[in-house]
Amino acid sequence: MNYLYSEKDADDFFVQDDVHFSHVLTPLFASFQLPTQEEGTRIAFESMKMPLDRFVCRLYRGRFYQFNAPYRGDARVRAEEHRRALEVRLPMIMEYYQDKVDRILVPYYQQLLTKVQRPLSATEALALIQEMHQFYVTAWAIHFDVVLPRLDVGLMLEELYQKITGEADGKGVYELLVGVMSKTLETDRAFWEVAGAIRTVPAVRDIVLNHDPGDIDGALRRSADGQPFVERMAALLQTYGYRTSYSHEFIYETWIENPRYAWALIQSYLQKDYDFDAEFEKLVQRRKTALANLLEQVPDGPLRREFLRVYEIALHCWGLDEDHHFYIDAMLPATFRPVLLNIGRTLVQLGVINEPSDIHFLYFEQVCSALERPRSMMDIVREHQANYEAYQRESPPPHLGPEPSLGGEEDHLADRFFGLPKFLRESSPTFVKGYAASRGSHTGRVKIVRSQDDFGKVKHGDVLVCKTTTPPWTVLFSVAGAIVTDAGGILSHAGTVAREYGIPAVLGTKIATATLKDGDLVTVNGTEGTVSVVQ
Repeated sequence: MNYLYSEKDADDFFVQDDVHFSHVLTPLFASFQLPTQEEGTRIAFESMKMPLDRFVCRLYRGRFYQFNAPYRGDARVRAEEHRRALEVRLPMIMEYYQDKVDRILVPYYQQLLTKVQRPLSATEALALIQEMHQFYVTAWAIHFDVVLPRLDVGLMLEELYQKITGEADGKGVYELLVGVMSKTLETDRAFWEVAGAIRTVPAVRDIVLNHDPGDIDGALRRSADGQPFVERMAALLQTYGYRTSYSHEFIYETWIENPRYAWALIQSYLQKDYDFDAEFEKLVQRRKTALANLLEQVPDGPLRREFLRVYEIALHCWGLDEDHHFYIDAMLPATFRPVLLNIGRTLVQLGVINEPSDIHFLYFEQVCSALERPRSMMDIVREHQANYEAYQRESPPPHLGPEPSLGGEEDHLADRFFGLPKFLRESSPTFVKGYAASRGSHTGRVKIVRSQDDFGKVKHGDVLVCKTTTPPWTVLFSVAGAIVTDAGGILSHAGTVAREYGIPAVLGTKIATATLKDGDLVTVNGTEGTVSVVQ
């Protein structure tokens, strides 16, 4: 199990990825994610001729750490190869991605649905889990093969924006990329439409607002007016229900398994008279106005033409950051989860574990071994469960190994996506500094949210404070007045979607969830990147 951090890794600098994996990982998920992500990056980096060899992924005390392994050949030659590869990929990036979704990802997910309930022999279960593990490599190769070109086009646009405006920092260009539809926004819109329909039926609206989310489905089934909405929600979840608050895991219950999370979302939408389409159209108009104002500064010539060329590509593919998450980061583990629990039932029949869910506390290699030579592994399961609980109480080190002097490009990438710990000296118990990710100012009460079980805490105008966000968290963006996170830069999920919702966001503070408390009255300034405790 080379993905477990050991002495062999001590000379390399590993950074904890708290943007995508802010939580402790179960052994089963870690043994799927880490080795296959590493191999997937190797495949994708070679495809796109990236100036890196791969992401080396390691598990340390339940946390995900990553080292960017440098390219071993001539860096200048590789940079030119990468430039040529981009020129080919960028104009067709969305078509390339959609082909992978239609031809590879969705067909395999549909195939897996036939394996959820059928009893599996040990031989069948072994072949299936090995096949699933290999598909994880395929999925993560696709992931980076589409995400990295999208990243490149953003950085290219930043550079051109700097040349046009003379600004030292090109991050202002991202205000020109709001009002771009994505699978995340499409999902939010679909649930908003259901909430709108519920508003028109007072009896149903009262049921939804006055019941615990876990009881709404049953209450609606007992109502003649409510039954159609139960059916509508079930149909909606067949398309959009493959999500949890922590997308990267197998252990968490998905929305399609339990509609309580979806009904909690509907309750949130009913709190506020929010018009998704009207708000989205405002963003589109804001983007068009900002572009027109910028172009007034640029005479016709090569710089203007190149900016517009790259800008059109960026506008075309900007939703990819959310779209890939829908089909890979979220749907991949969500469709694997029930199949793995079915394999867990096989292990129970073989006397390996006591409950199907115990499979989460065995590594992939241990599951394979047990299916080949069945024997009780409950001692291992209990040890891993105890470690899992202990690791959740720890504050993980932000990095492992000797810290190198990073070059400007790597600093820039880390700054934009992961957020560097560069504001800590400016923070205090009543003042928190972070990245100015979405402009505007808002004063409201802090609500610390750690998982989807806490979503109901956030009421209209509250300040959402969390470690990081993934697309399922956007259900809160139309309710919250502002967003503050521990992790992430301006191009992380929270920053991108906060700009789409037009709410202030301060990200990458590193300390917000530890410094701020539920009920604090704070002012969030997303233009300056500050959070001030008022009361």
